[in-house]
Amino acid sequence: MTDKTYISQDSNIVNAEHVISTLLSNDRIVNFYPTGIDGLDELLGGGLTDRMYVLGGVAATGKTTLALQIAVETARNGNPVLFVSLEQSPNDLLSKILSRETKISGNKLSFSCTATDIKYNKLDLSELTELRDYVLDNYSDVIKNINFYESSERISVEDLRDAILELQEITDKTPLLVVDYLQLIASMYQKHDDKANVDEAVQQLKNIAKNLHVPVVVISSLNRNSYAKKINMSSFKESGLIEYSADVLMGLEPYKSQEYSNSENEIQMTLTILKDKDAPWGTSVKLMFNPEYNTFTELS
Repeated sequence: MTDKTYISQDSNIVNAEHVISTLLSNDRIVNFYPTGIDGLDELLGGGLTDRMYVLGGVAATGKTTLALQIAVETARNGNPVLFVSLEQSPNDLLSKILSRETKISGNKLSFSCTATDIKYNKLDLSELTELRDYVLDNYSDVIKNINFYESSERISVEDLRDAILELQEITDKTPLLVVDYLQLIASMYQKHDDKANVDEAVQQLKNIAKNLHVPVVVISSLNRNSYAKKINMSSFKESGLIEYSADVLMGLEPYKSQEYSNSENEIQMTLTILKDKDAPWGTSVKLMFNPEYNTFTELS
């Protein structure tokens, strides 16, 4: 290959010779962040990487819970997380995280409790002490990697980009960005209509994934007229640019509209890959959702 440079460094033109030398370099590393759900990681080719993943579902199907679970797994593997929620406070989210931990901790804790128990201080002194000691001894390395974005003012995607850059500088690592949820972020824009707002937010979140090489998980609501139907690409609220720009589009829904499926009030769910720019579409993984303890487990 020639060493001659025909295009100035300030140009927007990208020469294939430069791209292929990087693409085929022995030094190039592609980082995958496992989700903690083996079947989903397999469908995604190893886990999350620098792409935009949009997760949709009707209300109360556990979208935030699943995103939190993925965030915790990312943090458990030593990677920073920036979780952005415009609906729930850090107290709400951490109560869910700790509730799940009491359920899955095995014999390390003598009790399980709900997020409500933690949030509203319904634990007795011995339980509170036990949980605090457990967090300090077994969970501090996870918690220190989880960051929440709080602001008393409007939040724009530009603000999130700045926060990602700040977190990268502090940790010297690439964080996972989780946005809960898209339509609320989009409402911060002053465009002509909801669709224009969503399009603007989608494009800028996609740019974060692409330009900062950050995995971005975005929760999206669905159109009301899609609630009684099986999720498809057109189900996403103000869907236009969502279905085109998302690298991966995922739908979370009860399996065959099944209601509570066992004595613990768990719900069998299906997580379907509706679109993946790098893999086949229509594949799915079956999960069991325990809303009381904010937990998803994979079904064989």
